[in-house]
Amino acid sequence: MTLRHPKGGALPVRKGFGRTLAFGVVAALGVPAVRLLAAPVLGSSAAFALYFAALAVAYLAAIAGTPRRAAAVTMLSAPAATFVLLVAPSPLGVAMGAAAIVAVGRSAWLYRAPLPRLFVVETVLLVLGLGLAGAVASPGTVGITIAVWTWFLVQSAWFLVARPSPGPRREPGDGFERARERLERLLDEWEAGAA
Repeated sequence: MTLRHPKGGALPVRKGFGRTLAFGVVAALGVPAVRLLAAPVLGSSAAFALYFAALAVAYLAAIAGTPRRAAAVTMLSAPAATFVLLVAPSPLGVAMGAAAIVAVGRSAWLYRAPLPRLFVVETVLLVLGLGLAGAVASPGTVGITIAVWTWFLVQSAWFLVARPSPGPRREPGDGFERARERLERLLDEWEAGAA
């Protein structure tokens, strides 16, 4: 199974699946660094809240496919992550907000698929990912590391079950063409009203 790339090539499902698994390993290995370097300076709670928000933004950039799409999704998701940090500054609140940012970023900004399927898949992965990560989490470094890895392991299934295509949902046709057609309709209506 392949994803159609916007420039005509094919983006294999296994690439998104593999990127998610690899990102999960790197993210999980970052937990001890956060515990050792950031927690003494910021406090453990603030350090992990910031880390979870940063992971959401970085993950969306990692699965974007192209540098241009990565930059665009970063510009959209970074303010959302900042908002989550301000509204729910606890690690649990930020983890839930970050999971929602990933769901919206992945299904609304990066890839296309039928909306009912995306809604069901994202809801199931959100609940399952947070539930399993919460079940394996413990206050220590090892528990948080395993929880982060578990969450990304569940998220990797998205590429297998959502069957997405790259790019946000758009109406058929070129944007300029749709604008031209709308302008012509308005001019026709104006001419009919003036006659």
